[in-house]
Amino acid sequence: MRIHIGTDHAGLEFSTQLQHHLASQGHEVVDHGPIEYDPLDDYPAFCIRAAQAVVRDQADGIETLGVVFGGSGNGEQIAAKKVLGVRAALVWNIPTAELARQHNDANVIAIGARQHTF
Repeated sequence: MRIHIGTDHAGLEFSTQLQHHLASQGHEVVDHGPIEYDPLDDYPAFCIRAAQAVVRDQADGIETLGVVFGGSGNGEQIAAKKVLGVRAALVWNIPTAELARQHNDANVIAIGARQHTF
């Protein structure tokens, strides 16, 4: 599966760790940024690019999902939802992630990196 990832500075370390884990599990990971820590980054752009890529891939028949990270995940979820065709859900544990997929057909999840350990 292809997984698109976008984050802000608060989620950069978490995002990097998850990317390595997902790649080791055989997933194709596409990082939409940022590539370095910048506390003034424009995180909505990274999340929107990841969300746009999910919608584009799904339209092309590619099995794909997205993950966006931030300090709380709230702003990142809001940014991703600006993309037509995205169903983003803020998740905080395995059951909320599973329910988001099963009941809401979420194609992007948002995670608060400051709320969780890797």
